Amino acid sequence: MSGRLEWFKHNWSSVVTLTCIIAVAMVETLQETLTHTPSLGVSLGGAWNYVPSLLLIIAGVSWLMGRIRLGMPESTKQRGDYAAMLALASKYSAERDALKDQVAERDRTIDELEQKLRKIKRPK
Repeated sequence: MSGRLEWFKHNWSSVVTLTCIIAVAMVETLQETLTHTPSLGVSLGGAWNYVPSLLLIIAGVSWLMGRIRLGMPESTKQRGDYAAMLALASKYSAERDALKDQVAERDRTIDELEQKLRKIKRPK
């Protein structure tokens, strides 16, 4: 059950949008059917004419709210950016360690050369 709840937390705007669009289609179909079937003697008028527009506005607003998601650390983009930063940091750390090893090797080589030079320069 928790998997469904987690899915709904991330996709609620899509669910609301799709539900509103399906409801609009059903209301429009019902209005058309009742308009073209005068023998039933029933028609949807008055406020029912505004229901599809209202549902489409709700669908649009919920869709936008779900896409904006300002300040949510769970957003995919932010998680991707964080993973990229971690990868870059680990790469930097490895490169830094390699450079430290190279510098240490050069320092040892310089020390050895200086010692050899001192032996050569000593007067006998």
